[in-house]
Amino acid sequence: MLKKVRDKPYVTFVGAPGSGKTATARHIALILQQEGYQCLPITESSKIEEYCDPENKQVFVIDDVVGFLGFDLNSFFTLKRYKETLINPSKPETKVLMTCREVVFRNKQASNSFLTKVENVVLLQSTENALNEKDKRELLSRYQLGKDFLCKVELGSTSPMLPLLCKLFLTKDEYSGYGPSFFTSPVPCILEALDEMKARSVIHYASLVLLMAWQGPLSIDSLEDSNSSDKKDFEGKKCEFLKACEVSTLTENFIFVNALSEMEGTYIVKNDQQVNFIHDSMFEIMAYHFGRHFPEVILENLNDDYIANYIKIDTSNSRKRKRDSEEKTDKTVESSDSVTEHKSVNDLCIKLKESKCPMLAKNWYNALGAGDLFSAFGNASLKHPYVFQPFIGMIEEEPYDMFHSVFLTNLENEKTDISLTVLYSIERNFKPNDAYFLLNGCMLINEIEVFSVKAISFVIYYGHHQILQCIIDRVIREKGNLDDLFENEYTKSSCLPYFDVDASEDSNLEMNDNEDCEDPDSNKHATNRDCDTDSDSETSMHWKPVSIEQIRLLCLGCHSDARSK
Repeated sequence: MLKKVRDKPYVTFVGAPGSGKTATARHIALILQQEGYQCLPITESSKIEEYCDPENKQVFVIDDVVGFLGFDLNSFFTLKRYKETLINPSKPETKVLMTCREVVFRNKQASNSFLTKVENVVLLQSTENALNEKDKRELLSRYQLGKDFLCKVELGSTSPMLPLLCKLFLTKDEYSGYGPSFFTSPVPCILEALDEMKARSVIHYASLVLLMAWQGPLSIDSLEDSNSSDKKDFEGKKCEFLKACEVSTLTENFIFVNALSEMEGTYIVKNDQQVNFIHDSMFEIMAYHFGRHFPEVILENLNDDYIANYIKIDTSNSRKRKRDSEEKTDKTVESSDSVTEHKSVNDLCIKLKESKCPMLAKNWYNALGAGDLFSAFGNASLKHPYVFQPFIGMIEEEPYDMFHSVFLTNLENEKTDISLTVLYSIERNFKPNDAYFLLNGCMLINEIEVFSVKAISFVIYYGHHQILQCIIDRVIREKGNLDDLFENEYTKSSCLPYFDVDASEDSNLEMNDNEDCEDPDSNKHATNRDCDTDSDSETSMHWKPVSIEQIRLLCLGCHSDARSK
């Protein structure tokens, strides 16, 4: 691994949670520091430009470079902006060490990018880099567990989290009772320990729940400052969680802080008056342990990244109804159910019952209001009937003006995050026929790039055909035609991507509102705006505005995910 770092300007360390990604990257950084490098741990790739010193050798270390809970498109596009800086640093000796969870690294949106180039990646679970039997025995010995604590078979089936598990096993007495099984199947063991804590020491359990709810390092100083914005946010969040834990909402914050301090070195770590979970995995385990019983509290309080990656629809009841209706018992299916349940524990996904799915639908609808189109439409749960049906109900109930603003209007200026995210993608190596151009509504008008980012584009691109049908029906019902569906910010002068429309030729694009379509096969809802332009070869490059929007949406349909069909 060290040799690869010496040979390459940037390296990404990829592995499972708790497998030692961060420890490995930092250890190598410290080795380089002894060789004269300046060591700089940073939180995001944009900081490289800020702290870069072309006169000195530097090593930057970035944890979870493209997302912690799941693949984060904003972080990915930010990283792509600094691609040249990573590949050709101003000081040739400068190194950038990044960590990435394997499940995030495998995301298809990152594939074939510079981040995933084989020569710049260290896979901690690969045959070359994985801990061998000798490594594992020495690790056990280092944590005073003895080289022979696990037999040969048990060593072969240890969890990839082994480095973290050794530390937890040594510092938490209740884990010792599990023996070797703790190292082969650790998540159920930790969940059982949390069950015991909840029964015997509810304040300690509630303090971990509140730390999970905070979703990041919690400042002790801020909680003691009555004017702190952090304290106000904390007070606003904690009531629902404490009620669920059956703890008085009047309990003073210092009691929770003291409880967290008592768990330092086991579940939490304390640095510079900040407390946080000892490892990302503990956050996920805590969220699962609490959220499986109170999913509605999780839906209302945790961010969309967590919800998108860890909230799944529970299909066990629908399978049971199907078996009952067929009046037969299929042992294979029953076995599959148990396997699914076991997997749900290990992947720490919260299974959402049918009765709670409208809350998930509401969450995605609210995400649209915030301009978060990727989270809402890119999530597989929105294609489940339990979710898209109440989602469609919200579309039907929304006043038309609000409905139009959400689905058919270009994102407002104050909602620029998604616009910028997609625009960044245009800047870097996308082919002319890539769907990102279509998602942006990117066109050239008088040699000026114009963009129109709308929710309807994402509905089509991600294959939500039921939602699309609902939108079409709503527009026709309200307006009697589909004009609103095909309007955009540049209706009077638009063209296909890479077709330049000269203002002097506007006459070719104008439409005669007094002329009727003469297409005998046209739909009864079609209007004169649905007609095509003159097919004469000299004017075939010029298109009527509505026709252009129709073509853009149709092309997006061609890019639509095959799984939606």
